[in-house]
Amino acid sequence: MFDKFYGIPQGVFAGWHPHLKFALSHVELEGLYMEFGVANGRSIKVIRDIVSDDKIVYGFDSELGLPEAWNDCQVGTFNGSKMPESAENLKFISGWFEDTLPSFPKRTVAFMHIDSDLYSSAKTIFDNFRDYIVPGTVIVFDEYFNYPTYKDHEVKAFREFLDETTLKASPLGIVQYDKDIPAPASFIITKGE
Repeated sequence: MFDKFYGIPQGVFAGWHPHLKFALSHVELEGLYMEFGVANGRSIKVIRDIVSDDKIVYGFDSELGLPEAWNDCQVGTFNGSKMPESAENLKFISGWFEDTLPSFPKRTVAFMHIDSDLYSSAKTIFDNFRDYIVPGTVIVFDEYFNYPTYKDHEVKAFREFLDETTLKASPLGIVQYDKDIPAPASFIITKGE
């Protein structure tokens, strides 16, 4: 069940592709477009194809798989997934988030797709971009809810981020999958009270 902490989402989708397209249609800010957890590049290519050609989409991935166990996956799951080659409007940064994000040039975040599964990974992302996630930033989580330990991972990191800032989140959309299959959710950041 979707965590109703944030309210009722505007859209409910049967698959990740229309959900991602819907979330991207809500981006109005100028700023960074990023994906965390690229694997073979399937979703970042969709993001690239939707955003205008003058925008660069940055992808971050260790290319070594999960650094810790998650859900039914062991350490190293997804190892061997190789990010595609960088292109004119696709730039890939290989390495663990805690090693690559601190030195990445920061500016306002327009859109981020968090597909890194783990609390620790999402926490590292939010810690590094805390001052650049602003009202209007759109955030999509790929494994936000609908599995037994979902409240211990991306949900937890997101709630902590919101609690530590003056920001709030309004739900945009969710994907409804069968029971116990991790499902995406998207939010737009709003001003806190």
